[in-house]
Amino acid sequence: LHRKYHAGEHQVCLNEERIRRLNDIGFVWKPNPRGINGTSFDEYMDWLKDFKRRFGHCEVPKSFENPKLVRWVYAMRTEGRLIKRGERSKRLDTEKIKRLDEIGFSWDGRDFFNDHLRALEAFKEKYGHTRVPLGDEYDRSLGKWCSTMRAGLRIYLEGHGFKYNLNEERISKIQEAGIEPSTSTVCINRLRRTRQSTNSLGHSLK
Repeated sequence: LHRKYHAGEHQVCLNEERIRRLNDIGFVWKPNPRGINGTSFDEYMDWLKDFKRRFGHCEVPKSFENPKLVRWVYAMRTEGRLIKRGERSKRLDTEKIKRLDEIGFSWDGRDFFNDHLRALEAFKEKYGHTRVPLGDEYDRSLGKWCSTMRAGLRIYLEGHGFKYNLNEERISKIQEAGIEPSTSTVCINRLRRTRQSTNSLGHSLK
């Protein structure tokens, strides 16, 4: 608008008085060339490449230690959806899309089961086991996910069916990845309650 005003296009609703008032409050006429939150696209790409070097993929979790990178990844996916719908993106162009594609950027977001499975495989490759602590540096949710999968595997092997969005294919995958049935007191108590509930229901139906 500022450029149009000085080019003689006064119908853009700006006049000298309005320009002066905007200048008085420190209005910035030129957009920030450094992108989101004052950080350039190249800097975000460097962060994403570093993440991939550490963890083997570009699926940055919400709980990752760098919240600016988390927000940027979400913003890039949003811009990607605009382009898919045939709309114009203000932050992405052909060159940037190519650079993101080259490092394996996921435009559709996370498939949580397979994302965690890949993260577990990377953890196993690095440490030689699948006993992920709850405070793992990559993603605090990974340890919790592994604990849940162990409990689900124990429940399945005890004959109580599928829990926690598991199915035969996923059971096979977590076993192949090295996840073992839970031996925790919490899981055992949960199974005991399940058995008691089943037995009570059976008696009531006789």
